[in-house]
Amino acid sequence: VERALDITQGGARYNFTQVQGIGLAHVVDSLLNLRRIVYEARKLSLRQLLAKLDANFAGDEPLRRRVESLRPAYGDGSPETQELVRHVAHGFFDAVERFSNPRGGPHRAGLLVWTLYHDWADVVGSLPDGRRRGAALVSRNRFRKWAYSLYRFPTSSMKSVRAQITVKVAGPPI
Repeated sequence: VERALDITQGGARYNFTQVQGIGLAHVVDSLLNLRRIVYEARKLSLRQLLAKLDANFAGDEPLRRRVESLRPAYGDGSPETQELVRHVAHGFFDAVERFSNPRGGPHRAGLLVWTLYHDWADVVGSLPDGRRRGAALVSRNRFRKWAYSLYRFPTSSMKSVRAQITVKVAGPPI
């Protein structure tokens, strides 16, 4: 008010723009499955897997169920998963913070998404974690459906959230 500038002119006291990440569990589980199926077990080539995903797993429900049930996965507390969570989350934070907003302020990364996980369901294709195109993305830092049983074991499930916590994240991590 004192400088007579609105937010679009840089007059706001807090001039950051928050960029929200969504589907961290999908990213981590998809990368783990891609490594397992294509590169370690060599069950499918990358081209074959991409064809299955493009077809939304049509005609191959057994593959979809198999990749959906692979472990370790986001929320299980395993060291392999935690390292990948840390790498993906911090890579996201670093990438967001490299840019300035149109008003010259910083971008800040966040993981607290209240909406859009249903809105983007048709935009995001099938994923190597077994998610079909059109299925809602997991909200915020929630685990995919299998991991809801982990709520009985909060210490293991919280390790995935703890692995991504950083001072860079805007808003609470859960």
